[in-house]
Amino acid sequence: MKTTLALSLLASMVRHIGVGGMSLALCCLLIGLPVGSALAAPPVLQVDGKPFFPIGWYDSRLYGSAADATAAFSGYPSQGMNSILLCYNNWGNPLAMTPTTLDGAAANGLKVMVEINRYAVQEVDGWPLSLIDEQVNAIKSHPALLGYYLMDEPELQGVSAATLQARYAQIKALDATHPISVVQTSGGQVLDYLSA
Repeated sequence: MKTTLALSLLASMVRHIGVGGMSLALCCLLIGLPVGSALAAPPVLQVDGKPFFPIGWYDSRLYGSAADATAAFSGYPSQGMNSILLCYNNWGNPLAMTPTTLDGAAANGLKVMVEINRYAVQEVDGWPLSLIDEQVNAIKSHPALLGYYLMDEPELQGVSAATLQARYAQIKALDATHPISVVQTSGGQVLDYLSA
């Protein structure tokens, strides 16, 4: 019976969130979360009312003009991509260049997950939390925005689940519509961040 339930849960996760979800489902089984929990039927990401499975890669480039961004992203759709995870180099001056980069993505029919200013999330001196508000307000209405990438590997960055919860609430207070994601590097610490 347990094997049947386990296979059912794995099939459900793959159907709803793709092959990457198998590791999450397997983690749930290994730690003994009950089958039939909220994880058995996760919400499906939608764009324009239709299911959307992002296919793309990390991109750390920002563009000063929409024309430059449009040209840079022009080959992505023909390679089967529908999205970009914009990260790493957008912390220094995201407000000046992120909207034009999003314009270039939109011109190519791409959706973008934009990383929230990591230094502000980490509360580094000189990087106030207000930068997060400015960033979200500058892009929340952009048609290419898929969502926000809150943190990369928080357990390696020294960012606690409580800090992520606070930043999540801060973003959702400004934009209740777009999803927020976090990438974990270790399945063993997922439970520590589950509520974040």
